[in-house]
Amino acid sequence: MESPVEKHKVLIKKLQKNTGKSIDQWLELMKKRVSCVRKDQIEWLKIKYSVGNDDAKMIVKLMHGKLGEEDDEDLIRRHFQNGRDYLKPVYEKLIRLGKKAGKVTVIVNKSYISLLNSRQFA
Repeated sequence: MESPVEKHKVLIKKLQKNTGKSIDQWLELMKKRVSCVRKDQIEWLKIKYSVGNDDAKMIVKLMHGKLGEEDDEDLIRRHFQNGRDYLKPVYEKLIRLGKKAGKVTVIVNKSYISLLNSRQFA
């Protein structure tokens, strides 16, 4: 599994490929955005610049300095605690099957875990 730093480098590279702008260019545009509500910022990027949902979320996370703040393993542990430990084998099987099918990137967020190949599929 890639380290959070490696993962973020890959995501930032994909962002430039997907949108045609570097993260620095996006952050400069976001500084001019008046609203500080993240949901509004995401919608603004999607509407005004036709940025995809995942890319818009990543730009806003980076703007707020929240990408990679927490350790992935700690976040994963929290996903499967408080009576949700029965889901861990399902998660592990998805990861195994995904890796057999090709390169899979795992992105761990506070409220969900994404599995991506060239697109998010789980």
